[in-house]
Amino acid sequence: MMHKRSLLFYLSLLASVALLSCRRAPAFKAHKGVIDLRSANGPASLDGEWEFAYGKFIATDAGDVLTDYIKIPGVWNDHPRAANSAQANKAFGFATFRLRVLLPSAWKNIAIKIPIMSSAYKLWVDDRLVAQNGKVSHEAASAVPENRPLLAPVIAPDGDGSDKSITVTVHVSNYHMHKGGMRVSLYLGPEQEMLERERRQHGIDIFVFGSVAIICLYHLFLFALRREEKSLFWFALLCALIAIRTVLTGERALSAMQPGILTWHSETRLDFLTVCLAPVILSLFIYSLYPARIGRWFMLLCVAAGASGIAVVALFPPHIYAQLVQMLLIAYLVLGLYCLQRLVVIAISGLQGGKTFLLGFLLLFLTFVNDVLYANELINTFRAVPIGLFALILSQAILLSVKFNREFRKMQKMSRAMSRFVPTDFLRMLGRESIEDVRLGDQSEREMTILFSDLRDFTKLSETLTPAENFGLINEMLKRLGP
Repeated sequence: MMHKRSLLFYLSLLASVALLSCRRAPAFKAHKGVIDLRSANGPASLDGEWEFAYGKFIATDAGDVLTDYIKIPGVWNDHPRAANSAQANKAFGFATFRLRVLLPSAWKNIAIKIPIMSSAYKLWVDDRLVAQNGKVSHEAASAVPENRPLLAPVIAPDGDGSDKSITVTVHVSNYHMHKGGMRVSLYLGPEQEMLERERRQHGIDIFVFGSVAIICLYHLFLFALRREEKSLFWFALLCALIAIRTVLTGERALSAMQPGILTWHSETRLDFLTVCLAPVILSLFIYSLYPARIGRWFMLLCVAAGASGIAVVALFPPHIYAQLVQMLLIAYLVLGLYCLQRLVVIAISGLQGGKTFLLGFLLLFLTFVNDVLYANELINTFRAVPIGLFALILSQAILLSVKFNREFRKMQKMSRAMSRFVPTDFLRMLGRESIEDVRLGDQSEREMTILFSDLRDFTKLSETLTPAENFGLINEMLKRLGP
């Protein structure tokens, strides 16, 4: 029976990964350097085949016909031109990307969204420079990388049908990361809609940061009150890490609010350091919840893997530590599978909260698998780990609420049981709310009337009764005298 359940679990896991990896194909796709958006009624991605010239910066007005093509989003590492170049590291180099875009006749004020490329680039629309990140260069010594998402406004040319078009030209140089090229999708659409999307995303990032930061402080406060609950401390640290990543990645809310607060190198290192730290803290959190069910070796392996990743990020340049951290993620996947299997056993055993926590961890694991495959360009989806982390936080919040509710009900029952032996009226006379508040030496002085009552010949009578009959007699008397 157990083998059948395990098989069913792993089959459902594979099916979930497959579903997560399926993303709707873009409605419009570039073919041989041209993309037709004339039927678009909103923002669209510029994915597909772009014209490509490796090792050349071609001017926008040069009129050169480019016969090479490259898939965007993508990298040039394995492209024949890069593979045959003299560069020792095929990720390093520079190139020109070009795409002709056919526009709807109704579009006038438009904008192009450029997420981070982890490299330096310049972007022209026709002959006008509209966006720039860092400093592109033919040489590594003078190139400056930058991570800054941009929304560049563009005025669409006049014309109808096929006459209304723009040409997007991008110069990219990369001498710092392990993959070179345009690794992200560019989006084009009406300016107002693009602005609203950007504002909405910034708002979501700030909201998530604030919410997770409050959850972090809440759990730290609970840990300060209950030091024996180590899981509260590790969960608070995990929330702090999530909050940092929220403003450090994606739309780069931190850099948007405080431009120049972090250099490209410090921001990139922080990004990878949080990637190495998160699984370590998560493993410590899970081990603190189920120390008897999760092997200690699992926690020690996660800590060792994370420590080695941190050392690599601290000591090596970005193009090296980025590759090594990706290998580390594979190790985390294997450890995650073991942890998942143990959580399934815990849930099946009926341990309190096991099923709820399993669901949260399962969603996190699936999104982690998705992100590892996405980072290695094996699937074309999106970064989904924030969704999984939110699911884990939600499951922990539910578990905490259930636990506190259970403890509260337990205390209520205990209080009612104690009141049978120590009346609440007596506690109120001492100025106490609960028997737990009573201390040695507590006393209260006041004028009172005492009633002393006795049963005539009770000793002689009680000797003729059984213990049960004695209790019945006394309770019968108290039932009449008490009121």
